[in-house]
Amino acid sequence: MISNRIRRFAHSASIRTRLALAFSMLLGLSLSVSLVALHRFETLSTSMHEFVDQPARLAFLAQRANHHSQYAAIQLLRLLQTPGRAQRVALYAEMDAAMAASDAAIGGLARAAELTYQKNDIAHITTLRQAYGSLFQETVELIEIEGLPQAREHFEQHTDAALNALLRESLRLAEYQRERMNLAVENFEQSASRTRWLIAVITASALLLGSILALLISRSIIAPIGEAVAVAETIADGHYHKQIPRGRGPEMRVLLRALATMRQSIMLREERISRLAYVDTLTDLPNRTHFMERLAIARSRGHGALLLLDVDRFAPINNALGHVVGDRVLSEIASRLNACVISPHMVARLGSDEFAILYEGVDRAASAGHIQMILDALHKPMLLDGQRLDIDVSLGVVFYPDDGDDLTALLRRADLAIKAAKRRHDRYAFGAEFEDVVRHEQLTMLGDMREALARNEFIIYYQPKMNLVSGRVAGVEALLRWHHPTRGMIAPDLFIPFAEQTGFIREITPWLIQEVITQAARWRSDSIELVASINIS
Repeated sequence: MISNRIRRFAHSASIRTRLALAFSMLLGLSLSVSLVALHRFETLSTSMHEFVDQPARLAFLAQRANHHSQYAAIQLLRLLQTPGRAQRVALYAEMDAAMAASDAAIGGLARAAELTYQKNDIAHITTLRQAYGSLFQETVELIEIEGLPQAREHFEQHTDAALNALLRESLRLAEYQRERMNLAVENFEQSASRTRWLIAVITASALLLGSILALLISRSIIAPIGEAVAVAETIADGHYHKQIPRGRGPEMRVLLRALATMRQSIMLREERISRLAYVDTLTDLPNRTHFMERLAIARSRGHGALLLLDVDRFAPINNALGHVVGDRVLSEIASRLNACVISPHMVARLGSDEFAILYEGVDRAASAGHIQMILDALHKPMLLDGQRLDIDVSLGVVFYPDDGDDLTALLRRADLAIKAAKRRHDRYAFGAEFEDVVRHEQLTMLGDMREALARNEFIIYYQPKMNLVSGRVAGVEALLRWHHPTRGMIAPDLFIPFAEQTGFIREITPWLIQEVITQAARWRSDSIELVASINIS
């Protein structure tokens, strides 16, 4: 249960909280190591003071008492060898100083002693010192009272023995204190070694715990960041519908929500861009780019039919009723075509009043039903604001791969089929019926038109306009015709649209206007009042 709580806390806590907690724990561990080390060193210092300083002081005082006692004995021996009174006076002073120093050392031992066995030993040394002092004093007094021989005899029999007893005991005490000091040093070294091991263990534990904390914290941070990176990569790859995780911790939840918002914005923006690139904004049909891509894919898969549809007399409708009505007409046509063309087939608007329908897997025999369905749907009159409007269309039908493998060739043949249907006043035509003838005409027509303009092969006919009230001719309309030297009269719907497409109409129009103006001037000079009109494209 505790581990579950810790796991829930790690998932719910913020990164700042987790880092603060981890650093606090590491800081606490470091502080614990420092406190333990400080405490152990203070303990060692106290132990060193207790077990080294005191034995050393006791040993020093015992040795000092021994030294001064020996020095006093040496002075006493010198005194016993000095017969003159005057010479002994100087030795008395040195001897007294040595005995005083010995007494001071013994007193220091008594004051420094704390343990019971130390007090007993020092008390015994003090007793021996007192006995030695008494015998020492007696020997000195015998020198002056009874003479040197009796004094030497007393020294050898009593004083020297007391001195040796004092020296043995003080040396024993000094040796004992040195042993205590050595033992204390050994204990200190062992305690220091244990302290080092303890600090090493605590430090290793702190490092291990710190590493575990760092690993846990890094995992708790890296894993959510990895989730965020994975989400960002899916967005970069264009996968906008993969589920985004909820996130661990408040910061990651905020970050993932921001990524989700960004993904939604990118998706909507790309949808708008894709719509602008692939959808016609007026009719909501696929546009030329979309249709050409789909046609290329369909052509690579197998066979099918391509229909191009052009609205007859759309320009007059636009001019007479306005572009708003024209747009509504196009939208209505698109709606009717959509109702006729069912997936996987496709209908698109290529531009202006031109539409295209793609039937995948449909051959010439099966296309008849689709063509008739489209013509019937568009033949029904439209009602726009209560006004009836009849629409006629022309279809150009081609089949792939029979009519060509190249997309441009297919579209060109379908376009030529539309023109043929308009020229023949048919509702549709198949591109394969006339393509070779049209190709040959297109290869030679532009050059022939240039020569025709230079050789005056173009002829102007004037079609009269009658005033039905008076029954008289009120005006004329200039009609351009072409009389080819080998092909005879060429229909205007063959060369005029081609001249418009190639731009050669810009050379024909000035010549036509000049000829009509010249003819109108002749009529006026002959007192014939006629208004001549020209259709300019």
